[in-house]
Amino acid sequence: RFSDRTESLYLDPVPATPERIADALEFVAALDADGGTEMLPALRAALRMKASAEHLRQIVFITDGAVGNEEELFELIRRIGSGRLFTVGIGAAPNGHFMRTAAAMGRGTFTFIGADADVGQRMARADEGITSDGVSDKPRPLDEARRECVMSAGQEQRLPPR
Repeated sequence: RFSDRTESLYLDPVPATPERIADALEFVAALDADGGTEMLPALRAALRMKASAEHLRQIVFITDGAVGNEEELFELIRRIGSGRLFTVGIGAAPNGHFMRTAAAMGRGTFTFIGADADVGQRMARADEGITSDGVSDKPRPLDEARRECVMSAGQEQRLPPR
């Protein structure tokens, strides 16, 4: 979660077991949309997480707020290495130019969701791009053993591993 502070569900990526998925869903359900949109600390927290040689680092940035300090963010995105950054903007507030450019720099995709009623359908379509193998444009199903669940978000607060 990020707003004017960042919280991470786990210190590092973890396998997406049924229990951890349930924990992540509970974590997300308890989120309260407040504060500003401080992406820089959240992106730094995501990039500090331990990288895995067996998995592709994928960061999904979802916001309904305006994003500032673009140049600082672009500089950080340039250092994403072999990972990928996907952006999702909900509503009129997110800066479409920034979101598209950040996704392109991060070798990901940008998804725009104009209305709350479209969230489910558009996020399902975005998930297809996120779970694609990065080589072909054909989506592949996520293998539970290989999938990683990462919840990142600004004053950084890290919760202990479960």
